[in-house]
Amino acid sequence: MFQFLNCGNWGGGTERQDSHDALVDNNEDSLHHLHDCLKATYIPPTRWGISREDLTFFQKEVAEYHKAQKIPKGPEKYNIAPHAGAKKPSWGHDDPKIGPSIYQVCDHYIKPVTKERAEGMSWALMRNKDKGGLEVDCFATHSWNEGVWEFIKKVRQSWPATSKGLYICFLSNPQFGVKQLLMGGLKKSPFYQCLMNSKTMIVIPNHKASIYCRKWCVYEAYLAQDLAHENKMHIVLPWLEEWWKVVLEVLPAFMFGVGGFFYWIFAAP
Repeated sequence: MFQFLNCGNWGGGTERQDSHDALVDNNEDSLHHLHDCLKATYIPPTRWGISREDLTFFQKEVAEYHKAQKIPKGPEKYNIAPHAGAKKPSWGHDDPKIGPSIYQVCDHYIKPVTKERAEGMSWALMRNKDKGGLEVDCFATHSWNEGVWEFIKKVRQSWPATSKGLYICFLSNPQFGVKQLLMGGLKKSPFYQCLMNSKTMIVIPNHKASIYCRKWCVYEAYLAQDLAHENKMHIVLPWLEEWWKVVLEVLPAFMFGVGGFFYWIFAAP
C-alpha cells in the first residue's frame, strides 16, 4: 500500500520539515498552559481535533490572507531530500488547485493568528477550547510541502462521514514552545496519542512530493498498518479526485451495457 523513500535519517539532515513540524521549535515562547500536561488546565492531545466547520473557517481565512498577499512565496530551497518528480517548494503557490505550502500558511497565518487571538495555543484549541476541545477520531497523514487548497480538497474527499474530530498536525499542535511535547518520547507525542485514539487514518498525497519523504509519515504508516492488521484502524486514500469525471467516463459504457441487456431480453429473436 505504501511506498517508502530513503530520504534521510531521523536525526536531521536536509529536512527542514522534520525540524519544523516534528515539534522541534527554536521559539523561546513557553508552551500554552492548555497544552502543558503539568498544568491543571491541561487538555490532552486526543481532544485537539477540528470539525468540518473549523476546516471551512480555516479555508475562508487563509483565502482572505492569500488574496491580500499576506502569504508570500517561500524560499526555493527544498524542505525535504529531493526525489524524482518533486516540485520546487513554491510550485503552485498561486494555482487555485494547489495553493501556498503549509510552511507558508503556518508562518504567515497560523502563527500570527494563534499568537494574537489565543496567546499561542493551537489553532484547533483556539476554535474549541470553550467546550474542552474536540475528541479526535480521525488522523490525517500528509506533507507540509503540499499546497493548502489541494490538501483541503483531499481531506474533504477522504474524511469519513461518521468521523467528527480530525487531527491535522499543523492545526492541532501548538506552534509555540512545542519542544516540550516530545520530551517524553514518541509514544507520548501528540502524533502517537492521536493516532492510537483514531478509528481512521486518511492519507493525503499531493502533486509536489511524496509524503513518505516526511519521516513522521513513515512512522505513522508503520503504526497504522499494525492497527489495520488488528482490525483497529481503517486506512483511507482519496481515490476519486473528481467524482463527476469518473461518472462521465463510466456512464456511456454503463448505458451501453444496460441497453444491450434489455435488447437481448426483449428484442432478440
